[in-house]
Amino acid sequence: MEDERAAIGVLGPVDPHARSRVRVGWRAQRPPRPIVSAWLGDRAIGPTQHTTVAAIWAIWARAGWSGWPGCRVQWSWSWSVGGAAGRSRIRETVPMSAEYTQSDQFRDARIHMCDLSGLEIRDCDVTGLKIVDCYGGNVSLGGGFERVVVNDVDVTAYVEAELDRLHPNRVLAREATSAAEYRAAWDAIEKQWEETLDRARRLPEAKLHEQVDGEWSFVETQRHLLMAADAWIGNAVLEEDAPYHPLGLPGGGMPAEASAKLGLTLDATPTLDEVLAPRLARMATVRRAVDGLTEAELDRVCGRKPADPYPDKDYVVRRCLTVVCKEEAEHHRYAVRDLTVLEAGARTE
Repeated sequence: MEDERAAIGVLGPVDPHARSRVRVGWRAQRPPRPIVSAWLGDRAIGPTQHTTVAAIWAIWARAGWSGWPGCRVQWSWSWSVGGAAGRSRIRETVPMSAEYTQSDQFRDARIHMCDLSGLEIRDCDVTGLKIVDCYGGNVSLGGGFERVVVNDVDVTAYVEAELDRLHPNRVLAREATSAAEYRAAWDAIEKQWEETLDRARRLPEAKLHEQVDGEWSFVETQRHLLMAADAWIGNAVLEEDAPYHPLGLPGGGMPAEASAKLGLTLDATPTLDEVLAPRLARMATVRRAVDGLTEAELDRVCGRKPADPYPDKDYVVRRCLTVVCKEEAEHHRYAVRDLTVLEAGARTE
C-alpha cells in the first residue's frame, strides 16, 4: 500500500484518527519577470481520506489560474496531522497549447528541467539558441544556419560539405552569378527532376500523397515548387497578368487569407499528373527565361515583388533566379530522402 501511495502521490493522513489540512501554492518564473509565488487555497481532509496530486490540482483549478504557457511550475503544499506538521513539493509542467504561431513569447526565455520530448520548432528564427546539458535520442536539426556548434565542436563546414557532396546541384544553385552559370544550374535541375519523377511514378499514387515524418508529400512538394516559380519568376521577373496557378502551395508562413487573395486552393487534392501539368509548364517558362538571360537583365530591378505578403523592397532578377534554383535543389533533396522511405514501405506492404 505504501508503494502504491508513493506512485500516485498520496500525502496523508498518516494517523487514521486525525484530521489534516493541505495548503496548495505555486512558485513560477517566466523570464524576464521575477519569481512569484502565492497560496491558492487549502482543503481539509478527514481521517479516512487521502490527498493526491489530482486533489491538489482541483484546488489549483478552482483558483482560476492556469499559468503562463511553457513556464515551469513548482507546486508546494503543507499539511498538519494531529500534532505533526510537514511540507513537501512536486514539480509539474503547466499544460501547453498544441501549437504556437507567429509569437515572440519565447524570445530570451530560459527553459529549465522541462520535458521537451517530441517538441517541434519549425520556420522560426533561432539565432542564439543554446541547448546545454540536455539529453535524449533521435534529435534532428535542419535549416539554414550560419554556425552550428555541437558539444563545443563547430560542425558547420562539415555539414555543408557533406550536403554538397551528396547533392552537388546545391553548389550550382548557390554559386551561380552569370547568365551561363544560371543556365548550367537549370540544366542540372531539369535533369535531376526528370530522373526523380521517373522514380516516383514507380510508386502507387497513394504513396505520393503520403507524408513522411510530417513533411510535405511528393505531390505537395511539386505544388510548392510550382508556387515558388510562379511568384519569383512569373510575377516578379516576367510580370505576367495571371502568374499564380490555383494548385500552387506556399510556405507555411503565408496566412490563409493572403493565399486566397492569390487564388490558391490550399485544400485541393490533385493527382501527381494534375500537378505536373502546370509545374512542367512553369519549368519550361523558366527555361526560356534563363536561355534569354543577359548580364544586364540579371541586374534589372523587378517591377513587382513575388507576392503581396512579401516585404516592400527591391527584387533584382539575379536574386529571384537564385531563390528558385535553391528552392529546387533543396526540395529535391527532401523529396529523394522521403522517396527512399516510401519505397521501403511499399516493399513491405
